[in-house]
Amino acid sequence: MGSQHNEIGCNMELKTVELIYFSPTGTTRKTVRAVAEGTGASILRETDLTRKENRVPLPAACADLLILGVPVYAGRVPAFLLSCLNGMDGGGRPAVFVAVYGGIDYGVTLNELAEIAEARGFVPAAAGAFLGQHSFSTPDFPVEAGRPNEKDLAAAQEFGRKITQKLLAAKDASALSFLIPKGKIPLPGRILPKSAAKAFARPPRFQLEFCPRCGACARICPMGAIDPNTLRIDEKACIRCFACVRACPKGARAVQFRFGSLPGRFLQRESKQKKEARYFL
Repeated sequence: MGSQHNEIGCNMELKTVELIYFSPTGTTRKTVRAVAEGTGASILRETDLTRKENRVPLPAACADLLILGVPVYAGRVPAFLLSCLNGMDGGGRPAVFVAVYGGIDYGVTLNELAEIAEARGFVPAAAGAFLGQHSFSTPDFPVEAGRPNEKDLAAAQEFGRKITQKLLAAKDASALSFLIPKGKIPLPGRILPKSAAKAFARPPRFQLEFCPRCGACARICPMGAIDPNTLRIDEKACIRCFACVRACPKGARAVQFRFGSLPGRFLQRESKQKKEARYFL
């Protein structure tokens, strides 16, 4: 990866990192921060794209390294992030890509992140795919429940240490060149590229009798799909991340599948094979 880029000095110092991520349920945020911790550098700037107001043209990169992380949606970068990410300005700085997926497949997410970043003037330096609890995971149909766990976060930190070693040893941009194997989009994403999540799940079920009226669900929704007054969900705006389900202190919201338990059983079957972190340097 990578053709002609700004030169990187052979005595490069990695003092600061910048984090950009989207993380409705917190799994990507935990993973990206663990990678940053592993680098040994301090976080100069952290942009959480989960907050809708932060999805604007981003300021020029200012740290020694960018760590860019997203959850995998149907094998790809979430489509609504593309306009924001395509506004980045790398200025020849190295970038690392992190995809967090729920045990099915990370698809072409790392390939897409690398293509976007390289087009915006970053030098791709490393990429990693890590496990996180699937958004559709429920007590009856757990899918990678509890991940990232301690082992996952330790792997993310080790990835960060390897990134630092690579950058400090690099004499120029060509030394950062590496290969991300071409991914394959999972079957649901190929059949329904724009609406796989909505095809398999309804908006979260709302049980008014349990609702404490605290507004936590409306505040955490990354799409602003929950009316803060009525707490009703805009079905078209809802992306089925189920952040509101995890945030409710009284369990008033719940994952709601279409087709009975079929989606839950499908996800359990597809994630049955044990998977661990993979990274490319």
